[in-house]
Amino acid sequence: MSYSDNNEFILRPSYWLVFPSAVLAIALSFFQFPFLLIYPIYRAIEIYFWRYEFNEMTVTERTGVFSVERREMYYSRIKSISIHEPFIFRLVGLCNIHVISSEPNMQNLYLNAIPHREKVKKYLSGKYYNWRKEEGVKEFDLYNL
Repeated sequence: MSYSDNNEFILRPSYWLVFPSAVLAIALSFFQFPFLLIYPIYRAIEIYFWRYEFNEMTVTERTGVFSVERREMYYSRIKSISIHEPFIFRLVGLCNIHVISSEPNMQNLYLNAIPHREKVKKYLSGKYYNWRKEEGVKEFDLYNL
């Protein structure tokens, strides 16, 4: 059952992800390679359709232009959240958020080039704490066996 009908909010990656390929394509187009401009245009279209939907029980990643892929992760399955801020992203106020879960089909979720890092981290932390408490989820990990 998908809870995608009641989105609490939707985030999209920033178009800053296109910047390096666009600069390279423009630079190479001066050297008689104008067909390379197609890649940054396609990448921009791909980012336009890429989104993260935060629902009541799940976070859903939707990717793809022609072939669409949807992956869901339940908040109660989240194990840890980490924030990565590359230098270029810090200049423009973006970050990458890495969410690790115990979900069998989606163990890692990367929220790429996301603004409002503290709000998103606080929202995810609150959601997974509340859902774990409500569902009575206990964590048991076995390491170095």
